[in-house]
Amino acid sequence: MGSRSYSNLLDLASGDNPNFSREKKRLPRVATVAGILTELDDDNSVGSDARSSISQERIIIVGNQLPLRAHPSSDGSGRWIFSWDEDSLLLQLKDGLGDDVEVIYVGSLKEEIDTSQQDDVAQTLLETFKCVPAFIPPALFSKFYHGFCKQHLWPLFHYMLPLSPDLGGRFDRSLWQAYVSVNKIFADKVMEVINPDDDFVWVHDYHLMVLPTFLRKRFNRVKLGFFLHSPFPSSEIYRTLPIRDELLRALLNSDLIGFHTFDYARHFLSCCSRMLGLSYQSKRGYIGLEYYGRTVSIKILPVGIHIGQLQSVLNLHETEAKVAQLRDQFRGQTVMLGVDDMDIFKGISLKLLAMEQLLLQHPDKRGEVVLVQIANPARGRGRDVREVQSETHATVRRINEAFGRPGYAPVVLIDSPLQFYERIAYYVIAESCLVTAVRDGMNLIPYEYIICRQGNEKLDETLGLDPSAAKKSMLVVSEFIGCSPSLSGAIRVNPWNIDAVAEAMDSALIVPEPEKQLRHEKHYRYVSTHDVAYWARSFLQDLERACRDHVRRRCWGIGFGLGFRVIALDPNFRKLSVEHIVSAYKRTKNRAILLDYDGTMISSGSISTTPNIEAVAILNSLCRDPKNVVFLVSGKDRKTLTEWFSSCERLGIAAEHGYFLRPSQDANWETCVSVTEFDWKQIAEPVMKLYTETTDGSAIETKESALVWNYQYADPDFGSCQAKELLDHLESVLANEPVSVKSGQHIVEVKPQLWSLERSQKLSLEALYYVGNESLWKITNPNIWYQSTFLGITMTVREMEQKVDALAQHVEGLLCLPVLLELDQPAAVQIHGRTIRIEFPVFNGEDPMGWIFRAEKYQRATGITEAQLMTLAAAHLTGDTIPWYQWLERTIGNLCWPQFTQALSTRFGTLEEADPGGLREELKANVQILKPITLAHAFELAKLQEEAHTVITKQTTVVIDQTSPTPGVNKGLVAEHILATMTQKGMLPDFFLCIGDDRSDEDMFEVVMSARGGPSLSPVAEVFACTVGQKPSKAKYYLEDTTEILRMLQGFANASEQVQAQAGRNAPQASELVVIGRE
Repeated sequence: MGSRSYSNLLDLASGDNPNFSREKKRLPRVATVAGILTELDDDNSVGSDARSSISQERIIIVGNQLPLRAHPSSDGSGRWIFSWDEDSLLLQLKDGLGDDVEVIYVGSLKEEIDTSQQDDVAQTLLETFKCVPAFIPPALFSKFYHGFCKQHLWPLFHYMLPLSPDLGGRFDRSLWQAYVSVNKIFADKVMEVINPDDDFVWVHDYHLMVLPTFLRKRFNRVKLGFFLHSPFPSSEIYRTLPIRDELLRALLNSDLIGFHTFDYARHFLSCCSRMLGLSYQSKRGYIGLEYYGRTVSIKILPVGIHIGQLQSVLNLHETEAKVAQLRDQFRGQTVMLGVDDMDIFKGISLKLLAMEQLLLQHPDKRGEVVLVQIANPARGRGRDVREVQSETHATVRRINEAFGRPGYAPVVLIDSPLQFYERIAYYVIAESCLVTAVRDGMNLIPYEYIICRQGNEKLDETLGLDPSAAKKSMLVVSEFIGCSPSLSGAIRVNPWNIDAVAEAMDSALIVPEPEKQLRHEKHYRYVSTHDVAYWARSFLQDLERACRDHVRRRCWGIGFGLGFRVIALDPNFRKLSVEHIVSAYKRTKNRAILLDYDGTMISSGSISTTPNIEAVAILNSLCRDPKNVVFLVSGKDRKTLTEWFSSCERLGIAAEHGYFLRPSQDANWETCVSVTEFDWKQIAEPVMKLYTETTDGSAIETKESALVWNYQYADPDFGSCQAKELLDHLESVLANEPVSVKSGQHIVEVKPQLWSLERSQKLSLEALYYVGNESLWKITNPNIWYQSTFLGITMTVREMEQKVDALAQHVEGLLCLPVLLELDQPAAVQIHGRTIRIEFPVFNGEDPMGWIFRAEKYQRATGITEAQLMTLAAAHLTGDTIPWYQWLERTIGNLCWPQFTQALSTRFGTLEEADPGGLREELKANVQILKPITLAHAFELAKLQEEAHTVITKQTTVVIDQTSPTPGVNKGLVAEHILATMTQKGMLPDFFLCIGDDRSDEDMFEVVMSARGGPSLSPVAEVFACTVGQKPSKAKYYLEDTTEILRMLQGFANASEQVQAQAGRNAPQASELVVIGRE
């Protein structure tokens, strides 16, 4: 049955004529017949994001049960009477969503509704409560809830393994299929009411853990949040679940996953890492998992209570009367209170044993202290519940017989249902509250106790308390419950340690009154500000943030059944048409192609990495075409690559990610950067060996140009931890070495540093200043490598200083050297442990370098006033951090770039005729690059203003920080080198293809895409950056696998052979480039 939009259901509920013809205005029943649905059965396999007619803000809350109470009508008509369940969390969280948010509830009913009444009940609930019921057949519901949920998930999530049939039983796949079937029924109900483009869906708890997959499969861009209200076990426990991967992948189809505590979230992230190979990142306080291009956010926030509901019950006359009754009942005695469900994880028996121990060790407490234990009915059923009940009653009976006397029972057990106001009354009169659960997701009993102990004036009067006096309370809580971390003033205990619990109970009784008041005040302040409304509001805000980029991403659904997931990619990312690119290959003459090897030329899962005969034949065919220059870029060493491709005479090879280059077999190996010293290896290798010895499964890969520590086969958590420590250790010991230390996928790598400032962040521009023939910059590491394509140099900082000093001798006054440090602000930062300090002098009112003369010429050229220049320069000097060009636009509105060009020409005129370094001509040829020089002029003119002198000191120090990783040797440099070589030979490529498989190829993609429209490519060049498989990448295209890539390359080879066969041996003089990268 197809799903209907919410607008149609509203038509049905309101009585308006729907858009489709129906004889009766009834809601359809969805999957209400008995049956089992496996995870492979889904009739909605094709995703659709079609909009419905309703677009107002709305959230659909999905839970196992609707927040409703139901009972049959007393008139005997068989009708049902429904009302809100004020105790339901799903109803209470509505307070935090705002009045302008419409809330729709989807869930099942506690009561079994006859099939003949289901349509009428559904109609009534939609009209009156905006609730959509999911009717589950009783047999299916029993397998789903009492079977899979309570026999498998609930015990396992509370750390109980099914070691024997008595402990939950063995895994029953029929129960799992029932669980999937019920989740599918819930999904169908959500689909009936959802507007996928606008609505948010919030799914609750472990009963519906696979629901996100069904919804994501139907609506790829659904805005979906999930909150787990139970604990999430450690990976050692969770991994025993036979369907562990299915549940993890289903949860990851959510946009936001919420947990009560960091421990629960940490266990979930560890499971994702160990079982799915996913790593998480924390950025600006948010934790996220990258999952097929989507960022799944993790939310850590304990749920709160509905304070308004508690306060309203506290104000009831019935509550006041019950408090008076209990006051008289326990007059002269101190009441300690426990409120727990009657199940095996609430630790009731442990609490009773601690009470027994307290009375044994402290005889003076007998007759004075009473433990009131309220035992709520168990939510589950079975032998374990009966055993808990039997043990509890036996223990209570034993304690009361041993320590009781007429008129005094040490333990009062209440196992009959209580009205809410009665439970509230017990909170009010209890001096302390005990929660000794051995495992619990959250447990809100302590929160309720804190609010009730705050009381009100009527209750204070009933108890004979001064209303103006500070309130007091004491909590003894298990360290294994979710609320424990938020109750910092509570006495935390290990419930298994009976003696420790007994001591804690005694401490709670003897704590001084002021201390009790302080603890209560601290807890009350937290609980009252972190209520259920705060929790709901915070979750929805994070869900909106997590879904913000949905509309900007292209989504593809892949996988079958519960293995389904959505790949989110850039809107421009699409599959590369082999026919289209072969056609482009045929009509072009100068072609540039860059390819990866592992995962590109051969399958990434192949045991043997040696190139096969087919791949070598294709490469040789491409190399024989005189228009082609073929290059192989690999992470392997040059010896291995030489052996593998010895038959490819014209194949160019770049080994070790491009550190070694060889254009053809008869050429010598050369390096792409001028690095001749590797003394740093003697420092780095012993450190790596230390971590290898202490990390089982790790190894060191020694290359000629680099050292790599690989922990792929180590324990994921320990390996990651060791990698972070190693990274910090290496950065510390190699701080003064010209190397780059970086981490990657299961590796930590040290390789030569290539500091290319022109490839830094493309933000605002700053400049280094020199005066006269005195170098005024200081860098703590003079051996740091520096490269500037603009100046055509690669040298150390010390060598740069020497060259600048030589040039400065031939320049009058201030020389602004455009080193182009591309930073967003002059601020204190760090470059891999190195701090670059730039110092320049400022003169108060003096003009030794002819500033006034140049300022006058600059003013005449630009028409700018001195006041405007002073404002600009003073703002720059006082630390305003916006880019300088924005200041120019804001301060000098009538100034345009042609005037700047004229001003620059005026500036060049101040240089002396003698310029043996050729600097002046170089500056003139790069006017657009040298825009920072205008800032220098504004800075100079500021010295002429009296007002500016107050912000100028004798010497100003700017500390520059670069937070992005220092560039090192990478595949992108090979692409740059080859393009530069072809450009020098006058062969501009008109066809550029780059294919890679992993992260190391992203540098190639970046170079390829940035080359478009540049001088290294033909203006009509067709550019194709392609990755293997659908995954996030800087590439714009993808091919599915190695087979498609080889088919495309074979098409190239066939085209070349056809041309050669027609033209004989008269090959064109244009050249084609093929670069193949390999891990």
